[in-house]
Amino acid sequence: MQIRTEAIVLHLQHHSDRISILHLYTRESGRMAYLVYGINGKRAHAQRAALQPFSLVEIEAVHHAGRTMQQLSKAHLSYVPQQSGSDIRRRTVGMFMAEILLRTLTHPLADDYLFAWLRQMVVELDTTPHPENLHLQFMTGLTDFLGITPDWEREDAVLQQLADGESPVLSRPQRQQLLDRLCRYYAAQIDGFQTPASLAVLEELYD
Repeated sequence: MQIRTEAIVLHLQHHSDRISILHLYTRESGRMAYLVYGINGKRAHAQRAALQPFSLVEIEAVHHAGRTMQQLSKAHLSYVPQQSGSDIRRRTVGMFMAEILLRTLTHPLADDYLFAWLRQMVVELDTTPHPENLHLQFMTGLTDFLGITPDWEREDAVLQQLADGESPVLSRPQRQQLLDRLCRYYAAQIDGFQTPASLAVLEELYD
């Protein structure tokens, strides 16, 4: 079946000289993996650029029932970023948030509300003047969709502010402490959750 849908890029995995595996969260089908051919050559630079983590893309693909790996036909940016494509801080925040999704959205279940929220987060990452707390807001907000929301106010007043979409002024140690708490909370609630590899880079950028 040929499908066309919007999707959030989670990870592009190099498989061989000719083949890559693209992990997406799609509006149509939820978490999906796609075989992508010919993306590793010099002429495919524009397509690779469109498939950066936490990009919003529109894809055309062929879906076969029962297969764990589908075939991607086309992909292009559905939202063209003005800042997050070239700003290393925003790109790193996006990479971290994509890794969180990669490690938590493990089943192919579509959720219109979740997709709409993620789409909004992609735009916010690009447009907010101060993205340094966005990954904290993201992790607190995502718990609602994962069904693991604690009593934030009881946990910490700052976490409650972040969960409400506010962006309090935080020092680097405060931000790192909150992020560590959130990662430990995710690990306690979600089987097999591992702290994203991009965490170390993220902590270095926001000094």
